[in-house]
Amino acid sequence: MPDGQIETLAVERSKEGFKEGFKELSKAWRVRTPKLPISPSGTGDLFAALFVAARVRGSNTPDALGYAASAIFAVLERTAISGTEEMCIVESAELLAQPKRRFDAIAVRSP
Repeated sequence: MPDGQIETLAVERSKEGFKEGFKELSKAWRVRTPKLPISPSGTGDLFAALFVAARVRGSNTPDALGYAASAIFAVLERTAISGTEEMCIVESAELLAQPKRRFDAIAVRSP
């Protein structure tokens, strides 16, 4: 991974039936975003909420991962610009709905 980047992974496990039993399969995706010079509390919670919300709305795993990474980056970028210690979540509401920058998930493993 290049310096100055953050990498986030998502792994999806499923069981595929076959004649003699079940075989566990895994798929994995990664998304990379630029590293910002801040580390506010709650970023993992916000990322998880964004990812789960996308999945509940019907997005597949790689699309949900890309959306969550893009949205959290938008919030963190605005927070870094503002110079505050707490994330600018309310101020970033429109960016949460439609992030300006899009970071797409790339498959790193598939069965």
